[in-house]
This record gives sequence, structure tokens and C-alpha cells, in this order.
Amino acid sequence: MPGARYAYYRRCQIVRRNGEQCKAPAEKDADVCYAHAGQLAMALRRKRELMAMLEEAAERMRRRGKPEFSVADIFSDFSAIQVIIAVMAQALIDGRIDCKTAGRLAVRLQMTSKLLWMARRSGRERFRRKQIQPPIRLREPTALRS
Repeated sequence: MPGARYAYYRRCQIVRRNGEQCKAPAEKDADVCYAHAGQLAMALRRKRELMAMLEEAAERMRRRGKPEFSVADIFSDFSAIQVIIAVMAQALIDGRIDCKTAGRLAVRLQMTSKLLWMARRSGRERFRRKQIQPPIRLREPTALRS
């Protein structure tokens, strides 16, 4: 419920990080104020740009010989990470994405690559532990065999 102080106009429905509701008036026929409408539009645009890049990378991977490759597989394959870096660089040069979107994606790709390497390394270590050395057969000394 809006407080008595703000009851005479419709308030923006966005809740700020500190838990308080935005005190600005909502735009006509909308639930958010002018500032938050711009922020939501920017977030939507960045998400569309990111999805377009990921789709382009998935298409390149399908052309490389992986016909069943999807966007969800990008973050689980080292070669796909390389492809998305190339697509991201070209999109940044062409002006299809902004620097903030590219930076966020680069951080995600770096983290994903590190996690993939860690998973691969731990898998190898488990494999090595399973293949410890062949069982050692102790031979009795020849003097004791008689």
C-alpha cells in the first residue's frame, strides 16, 4: 500500500535494492517510471543481442560438423567457447553489441572455461587413482622356498 504522502498518484512498482519502493510516478498506462522503463528496455535489448550472438555461434558449430549443437551446449564445449569469442569480437567491431554486454559475456566465458578445465582435470585424477599400479606380487626369498 502506498503511504499517505504518495497516495495521490500511481507509483512506480519497482522495488529498489534497499527494499524500498521507487517513489517516482509511473508513466501513463505503465507500471514503472520513466527511468526504470529505460533501464528495463536496455536490459531487454542486451538480452536480445546476447541471444543473437549465441545463436550465431551455435549455427557456426553446426556448420563445423556438429548438427545437433544447440545454444545450451555452448558453455560445455571448449571449441564452442572459442567460436563465441570470435563471434563476440566481430559483433563488437560491427557495433551489434555494446562493450558492457561483451565484457559480461567475456567474464562468463572465462569462468566457464576455468570450471571446464577443473572438471576435466578432476576427472583425469579420478581415472589415475582408479588405475593405481598393478598389484605387486611379493616373491619369497629363494632360501625360504625349500
